[in-house]
Amino acid sequence: MLLHDSVVEKLIRLCDNYGGHREQTKLRQEFRRLVLAEYTQASGTTVLVLDEDLKKALREFDKS
Repeated sequence: MLLHDSVVEKLIRLCDNYGGHREQTKLRQEFRRLVLAEYTQASGTTVLVLDEDLKKALREFDKS
């Protein structure tokens, strides 16, 4: 399964912010806090997205 581009960007931000510390403790902690969800794109490809982003998009969709 693929990672959505937004997940890749989140991982990069976490590495930039928390990487390089002794034993990567904070980075590991932040990775454990990530909650991912499956999303099937219109093309039929299933990707992993951040659960919080999916819920936000669904709330915005429901408003319209």
